[in-house]
Amino acid sequence: HDFLFGYRKAFDKKGEELTADYTYSAANDNIDQPQVYHFKDYSQSIEIFNSSKNFKSNIQVNWILPIGSTSKLESGVQSIIRGTNIDYYQNNLEANNWITDLTNSNLFTYNEQIHSAYSTFSGKYDALSYVAGLRLEQTLIKGEQTINLEKISQKYFNLYPSFSVMYSVNQKNQLQLSYGRRIKMPNARMINPFIDKSNLDVYRSVHPDFRPEYINSIESGYICRWNTKHT
Repeated sequence: HDFLFGYRKAFDKKGEELTADYTYSAANDNIDQPQVYHFKDYSQSIEIFNSSKNFKSNIQVNWILPIGSTSKLESGVQSIIRGTNIDYYQNNLEANNWITDLTNSNLFTYNEQIHSAYSTFSGKYDALSYVAGLRLEQTLIKGEQTINLEKISQKYFNLYPSFSVMYSVNQKNQLQLSYGRRIKMPNARMINPFIDKSNLDVYRSVHPDFRPEYINSIESGYICRWNTKHT
């Protein structure tokens, strides 16, 4: 199910506004999957039961303040909280009876919190348009694998600057340059310290200390309009 709340306040100054938004979503997934593996000397049948519960909440307050006729300052705070509960177990067919494989069970709880504050300044001066921003972000991650009593705890604080400029050489030609830093974080399945043996040919496991990937990107571009009536 999903829930959404929004609030907007406009001020006397043209273009100045304050918004507050909150969203919440939750979902459940259930998978029952029978499998049969045929080997050279024997066959083996298994049943896989996998259920997961996911939720995500996002609250954000944003303020836009015009400065002069061509510039504005946009600032705000945001908190994202999401979690996952994974319950997995496997039955093996032995002597025509389904027996639960206690060594191949997975009960994992994952919680992630991302709290941030940001500010962006944008404007235009003659033929030059620009945007510069900075985002401060604190991430807290906790996970627990109850089968082997292993706990995961990660936290990191980061700064994410960004800027972009565009220069209009004339009505038909523009130059662009931008820089940004972003993060690609592992999800719950990527740090769950569980050895997946559902495929008897391939065992899969991950490292619980898997860290995020940081990406610094620089982009440049050239825009040419052949016909001023079409872009």
